[in-house]
Amino acid sequence: MKSLLEFGPVAAFFIAAQFSDVVTATWTLMGAQLVAAVLYRLLAGKLGVQMQAQSGFVFGFGGLTVYLQDPIFIMWKPTLINGAFALVLIGGNLFGQKSMLSRLLGGQLPLPEAVWRTLSWYWAGAFTLSAVLNLVVAYNFSEAFWVSYKLFGGIGLTVLYTALMLIYLGRKGYLKAPEDRDP
Repeated sequence: MKSLLEFGPVAAFFIAAQFSDVVTATWTLMGAQLVAAVLYRLLAGKLGVQMQAQSGFVFGFGGLTVYLQDPIFIMWKPTLINGAFALVLIGGNLFGQKSMLSRLLGGQLPLPEAVWRTLSWYWAGAFTLSAVLNLVVAYNFSEAFWVSYKLFGGIGLTVLYTALMLIYLGRKGYLKAPEDRDP
């Protein structure tokens, strides 16, 4: 349910953009984000960090888009979010005792810290690439193409990045049960 609430506003934006321009679709995005945040709060009892951040970016950049009637602000949102994720991962690797991914996911997947650091660098690179690609599409293609890229390209890249990470972990033997791993 949580994933649906996080993905729903993006889907609403995509659908609205098929029938209107990006500025008008941004109104739909902001309305859907408000509904998603309220439902999330009712179901979970509080807003999670990801929903808070997503809502902040949507209302901040969506508000600028609508107020200034300029779609470039909402088009920059994915780049800034991906860039922020990359910086957090890089900062965790450079300045933390444990990588940020280890802190977030270490309880779900027991891996040595060196592997978590490698994955953090990998995801930082993936987020950076996604940020750059978003700008390339935003400035070199039509708004309609960017809207489709934002939905399908973003999902496609995430699936690709995840598949590559799983291949890496599988080849290193980290997807086996701990008792089945080679010493």
